Amino acid sequence: LLEKKGIRLALQLTTGLPPVKADARQLQQVFLNLITNAMAAMENGGALTIRSLLERHPRRVVVQFQDTGVGVPAANMDRIFEPFFTTKPEGQGTGLGLFVSYGIITSYGGTIDCASTPATALGKQSGTTFTVKLLTGSKEG
Repeated sequence: LLEKKGIRLALQLTTGLPPVKADARQLQQVFLNLITNAMAAMENGGALTIRSLLERHPRRVVVQFQDTGVGVPAANMDRIFEPFFTTKPEGQGTGLGLFVSYGIITSYGGTIDCASTPATALGKQSGTTFTVKLLTGSKEG
């Protein structure tokens, strides 16, 4: 699906990362939502880079989703994790994806952050990076 939309996928994944304190199915939901949002932001194609790494202090696994899409306007940055907030056209988004994703990640003691450069920024590549940080260990512990 990415190729059909003219989106190049680059994976920069660190091998041998420790397990994280989270449910795999819920993480899959979060990651799929972030990829879907990135695709929507790159209607005319672009690049999506997904990278993982280990942060040493505190010991957390970091997963980043970086796109070259239209970016998030500064005026919207404080609202992106609010329920029902969407910038998508009527009928194309519920405004619940990031809200639910935020709830899932924080329920496991993790964080999800967003940095974005809107397409209106002169001389800069537009795009958005979501950074998910998860505690290492088993989800029971």
